[in-house]
Amino acid sequence: KKKNIDSLILKLFLRLFSQILPYNYVFEVKKTKERIGELFLNKMFIQLPEGMTKYFSILRKIFGKISHSVSVLYLSCQITYGACCIQDCLGKNFGSSIVFHYGHSCLVSILNCILSVVYIFIEIKYDFSFLIQTIRELFCTDRDRLMITSTVQFSSELKIIKIYISMLFNILEIPQTKPLSPGEVLGCTSFSTEDQSGVVYIGDGKFHIESVLFFNPNIKIIQFNPFNKLLTLLGFKFTDIIIERESFIEKAMFFPKSCNFIFGALGRQGSIKILKTITFLATKHQIKPIIYVGTEINNNRLNTINGNFSNLWVQLSCPRISLDWGHYFKNLVITSFEFSIFMRSTKINKNFIPMDFYSKIGNFWTSYSELKIQFNLHIPKK
Repeated sequence: KKKNIDSLILKLFLRLFSQILPYNYVFEVKKTKERIGELFLNKMFIQLPEGMTKYFSILRKIFGKISHSVSVLYLSCQITYGACCIQDCLGKNFGSSIVFHYGHSCLVSILNCILSVVYIFIEIKYDFSFLIQTIRELFCTDRDRLMITSTVQFSSELKIIKIYISMLFNILEIPQTKPLSPGEVLGCTSFSTEDQSGVVYIGDGKFHIESVLFFNPNIKIIQFNPFNKLLTLLGFKFTDIIIERESFIEKAMFFPKSCNFIFGALGRQGSIKILKTITFLATKHQIKPIIYVGTEINNNRLNTINGNFSNLWVQLSCPRISLDWGHYFKNLVITSFEFSIFMRSTKINKNFIPMDFYSKIGNFWTSYSELKIQFNLHIPKK
């Protein structure tokens, strides 16, 4: 009877707040309530993406009403860029025993965290009928081979969309780069393909799908925005990016036998495995590694450390910091992959830039790689 009463109360409150919360957003309140009850939590620590923080006050009211144990609910004050920004240390400082991380996939293993972490994707339901109706006009249904991908919020509908599109196309694939969900892409991790005619991406913004463009610059990519129902043909000047990154690596040759490494301390952004591998590679080539730890990478911070002198930095936070913002830095800021090219342990491929930062099969410059004793010349394969 108590379970039935609790379930009824939950339904009533969800109905009450449904006029404020978006009806097509799945906040998994029931799952959260069950987890609170299992642990008898009196303090909750929540992380929300920047665009979702406006719902914190509503969630606080909901959990305060449906839970008999929660007395305090904290919202992380740190910016949550992605799934790598797990603030388990901050949650512990607030006295919480668990972190509820909203809006991102299970990228960081809970085994690597000092607190338990509950990932809540915030799945978004949407009308994809427009996509089904128009996609046949963009590709040849007889011979084209398609891939369909999205961010984690929209990935729950991919299997249903595949069923409908498979009626039109003979070959349709939902790629998976483990540990990500089927069809999911990140700004730093995606998939490579050689024999596909095009990719259909479901999501808003360009950050995530740009990783597919880095990895597959010659493929046709159509973006479907579920919010405004717009279809957009995507592309960028990949040759200019390759030329820019090559010039940065060439400039690195002129720096003395010392190098600064900045380890990302925003959540779990930095990888100890990458740090060990890259510093080992540096010492193997008689380069003295100087390691700094920081939550943000910007000109003021780097200039303060360098005394306004230009220097070589290898940032171990997110490869997109260098790829997107490298030309804004007064210092030379390269990625772990580019440092491996600088050390002649791999060669640059002018046809693509590997986006495998969190891939289980990524190379030694990625988060899940193991420390390799021998660094032979290696050309990354697509």
